Amino acid sequence: MNGLSTLIEKLSELNPEGDPHGSLDPMYTKWCRDFAARATAPEKPLTLEEWKAYREAGDLDGAYGRDPLTADAPDTFLFVLRDHLVFTAGSTSFVINVISSFLDDHVNPRTAERLP
Repeated sequence: MNGLSTLIEKLSELNPEGDPHGSLDPMYTKWCRDFAARATAPEKPLTLEEWKAYREAGDLDGAYGRDPLTADAPDTFLFVLRDHLVFTAGSTSFVINVISSFLDDHVNPRTAERLP
């Protein structure tokens, strides 16, 4: 998952001026910085399976009420981040496409399951 961790670090460097109309909204660059800097595992990790269950149930309150920074792995964080970006239009489509291209080797976008 090293490539995904590197992607998260690079995303955290986008929009350093905090331009609300930049390629990635400041709130999301902060999430990337905070996730990249996280030293310990969260007390209640957000798993890909949990996120998938929220999506399948259409539970927007449950899904978007969970803190993405508690994601259990870089692929989970990026998957959740991408869903947030699509839902809130918090980035350019280019950023979403870049995240998707990295995730395609790790997570099936339709089923939200890790690939072997």
